[in-house]
Amino acid sequence: MTIRVLSEGWRNQYDRMRRARTGLVRAHRAGDQYDDAFYHAVQDAWHLRDWIGKDTTLSRQLRADICREAKENEAIGIVGDLAMGSGRMTREFMVAMKNGESRSGIVILDGANRAWDEILTRYKLL
Repeated sequence: MTIRVLSEGWRNQYDRMRRARTGLVRAHRAGDQYDDAFYHAVQDAWHLRDWIGKDTTLSRQLRADICREAKENEAIGIVGDLAMGSGRMTREFMVAMKNGESRSGIVILDGANRAWDEILTRYKLL
């Protein structure tokens, strides 16, 4: 069974992901509003994979290829950890990497957004 919300597909989620990133820039960099905007942007970036994986307007093979590539992408994996609450961050949204390095949450989110752009462009969806 395929469930579509308001006839939306992967492109709607992609656009939502981009708007969430824009909203993060506009949010005040301290306090609950910024925290909420950051988590919203991270979740939108992470869940694009789910939207692509379930969008039957795309071929099964195309969905599988994109989802496989997204699963192997470091930036998308990091936003997945953050979206699921398994990533460790400070209030400034600095992310502690497994190798001991720290990265800015914004830099990671931008990397995930760029990765999606590259993947979707390569598959001629953007």
